Amino acid sequence: MFLNHITYSFVYSVNDLSRLTQPADLQLLQQQNTLQPGQTSAQSEAQSAEQFYDIGVEFHHTGQIDAAIRAYQNAIQRDPRFDSAYINLGLAFIQLGQLEDAKDVLQQVLTLPDRLETPASVHTLAHYNLAIILERQGKPDEAIIEVQSALAITPNFELAQRLLQRLR
Repeated sequence: MFLNHITYSFVYSVNDLSRLTQPADLQLLQQQNTLQPGQTSAQSEAQSAEQFYDIGVEFHHTGQIDAAIRAYQNAIQRDPRFDSAYINLGLAFIQLGQLEDAKDVLQQVLTLPDRLETPASVHTLAHYNLAIILERQGKPDEAIIEVQSALAITPNFELAQRLLQRLR
């Protein structure tokens, strides 16, 4: 995915986390950041939203979800329009079972401009992940509406197509 000419790793589905690989040197990342939302150390302030996002992805890849959440929150604090950080923050909340927090974050994505990506636009991903949340909450009819919204934007998004089949 490209945002401001910088390439990012992108986690786009709770179901897709198994494809992720281990980072080369997670210990170095941990030493570089205490990852406290709102921290004011010179080291933290010098870090960009993109750097915190990348750190969050690395933590996410290794199952350190609380650390990933703090990193994504730091990324969003530095760039409130950083839609990928919102998506991944929502996914992290889903993994922890904090479904209402995840819904809030993913609904914020829908207030930002949509951006085309592969395999699906940012709004498509938000709707898809909202559908997953609603399915987990035992609300299949609402989940179907969200997955249909995802498919209205990106008709060929296979994960959404499979989710819709499962919900019906």
